[in-house]
Amino acid sequence: MEREQGTEEHALIATVINNMASSYLLLKDTPVIDKIGKISGLNNRMKNIARALLLYKQAINISEKVNDKLVGISYGTLARLLRDTGNYEQSLEYYKKALKKNKKIWGENHPYTINIYADLGHFYILTKNYKKAFFYINKALNLRKLSPSHQRILESYGHLGLYYFKIKKYDKSYKNFLKAFNLFSLKKIKLFFF
Repeated sequence: MEREQGTEEHALIATVINNMASSYLLLKDTPVIDKIGKISGLNNRMKNIARALLLYKQAINISEKVNDKLVGISYGTLARLLRDTGNYEQSLEYYKKALKKNKKIWGENHPYTINIYADLGHFYILTKNYKKAFFYINKALNLRKLSPSHQRILESYGHLGLYYFKIKKYDKSYKNFLKAFNLFSLKKIKLFFF
């Protein structure tokens, strides 16, 4: 019984560290020009990103040791942060880990797994690998369509619109952006009235 409790405590610690990492990313420092002309707000933002990276990695280390179910989510979060800071090679490594772990723990149709497919589609757009981007965007969209209540279908249409824009198929781009916009508008109206 002690061992199980220790595992739960470690998983809780990993979750807390994950949340701390996320909070560093939310900190917004007012840019103040210092004597040398640097923007200290930007400097602080970079420090916050570095702290967040360190904390995400610590959370992952703890989660891996206790085989926590949420380790795949931590991999995905770290992959997004690495992608957004231009560390594409490391980002792809963590996306692959996230996909493998989420498929094993949650299954193919779970939102955690589907979100990694969508993120991989966006990742491949950013790295200009449009063939892979198209595959992952459609994979996410088709899985999201299986659950009509899935709130992120509009994101998949947005990614598809971006994909078509990047390959200069503007008519298809427009149609997909329009689908995303219409779904967003419907969602906003539902939220407003209900």
